[in-house]
Amino acid sequence: MLARLQCFRLVTRRSLFTIKYSSKPSAAASARRHWSGLHQWRNAPLNVNRSWGPGGPRLLPSPSSSDDLTASFSSLAECAALILSTPDPLLKSHLSHLSFSRWRRRLLPVGAACPPHLPARPERPVLVPPKEIPSHKSSGLPLNAYLLHNLAHVELNAIDLAWDTVARFSPLHDILGDEFFSDFARVADDESRHFSWCSQRLAELGFKYGDLPAHDFLWRECSKSSGDVATRLAVIPLVQEARGLDAGPRLVQKLVGFGDHTTSNIVAKIADEEIAHVAVGVFWFALVCQKTGRTPSDAFKGLLKEHGVELKGPFNYSARDEAGMPRDWYDDGSLGNDEAKRRLSEVHDRLETIISLEQESSKLGQALLAVLVPLARNPPKSTFANSPLPASMQLPSIVCLAAAHTRFPLFHADVARHRKPTHSVALSRAQQLLQDFFLPSVVICCSEDYVSAIENPNKV
Repeated sequence: MLARLQCFRLVTRRSLFTIKYSSKPSAAASARRHWSGLHQWRNAPLNVNRSWGPGGPRLLPSPSSSDDLTASFSSLAECAALILSTPDPLLKSHLSHLSFSRWRRRLLPVGAACPPHLPARPERPVLVPPKEIPSHKSSGLPLNAYLLHNLAHVELNAIDLAWDTVARFSPLHDILGDEFFSDFARVADDESRHFSWCSQRLAELGFKYGDLPAHDFLWRECSKSSGDVATRLAVIPLVQEARGLDAGPRLVQKLVGFGDHTTSNIVAKIADEEIAHVAVGVFWFALVCQKTGRTPSDAFKGLLKEHGVELKGPFNYSARDEAGMPRDWYDDGSLGNDEAKRRLSEVHDRLETIISLEQESSKLGQALLAVLVPLARNPPKSTFANSPLPASMQLPSIVCLAAAHTRFPLFHADVARHRKPTHSVALSRAQQLLQDFFLPSVVICCSEDYVSAIENPNKV
């Protein structure tokens, strides 16, 4: 009890200096336009589509009352503390849904509770510094499982971050009101559903959460905002959740390129639902700024600078705009040309997808490349003609191969190594030139050392 009282005093003392009513809210805060779907999201019925079927999210049977481990708790904040103290990820997800369900049925007050210093975690995954996270190549997992495991870890942390917000700032209930805690309890329920989808899909692929090491970066960022609600809103929904909006489309594109449309659909659905979470952060941050008479843009930038939180582009402007996050909060001249960064990132992502496809190809395909590439690098003089490809094509060590059921000679050309940003243009040029000399439908296979095109030749 003494520790709980100390927790209340700490949060209340520090946060009350930040949240106090101002008789003159700023005009900018009053006129700010929020996400159009916020009211609908808040009033939506309980989402029980916690499984993923062939057609997308699908219903799971509601648990019986005997399964409700939250039944003995008398407040939403106490449920939050219980969930934060639960190490098993699937049980944490299940308890999140049960707790929000009780809240929606108006069976719980907000109450008050002191969260644990750190959320409970299972033995696996092993938590390591971000720089020690294995790359896809060294992980031993296929690209889709690797990306999905990383996303599952993000979603698990997001569950804890939302419930920590509910419990940690419960002493401020009289200032913030029920709706603040209702919003973040719903966010936690959303994140628990997302984790359930990721966990299910990992199992379908033959893996499970914990098969790879993970980092604790998200929770370290959370600790920066443990004593102030404005900082929590800035650091978590408006930075961490917003980064999910930026990364979502690129992740979907990688999975589509890999050929896993089920996982890409799951990621696309998660990214779409994250808009609401950023919108909640925008709403409450703007309201806090209104009550303190501050300009949201200046307050946001000032808090990030104070706590050493870095904004990283490229930004998904359309998704951030939809969430109601004004660009002047996060985008200024110091961030450089983000559109150019976005395009460059897309080029690199496409190349990475192509590389992953080649690495995940069948043994037969690998055996074929193992035979063709040495032949191309040391071709018999009688089977090759002079290359018509211009040296201006900027691809690293290109090897263009043409084979027609072993009846046609191979066609070979080497071009000097150039920098990565020209790959996309060069690939288009290579395809056009090969179509000029061979039959259409050129197949491009890429690795770090070569780019090869295998095609039936029309002319040699």
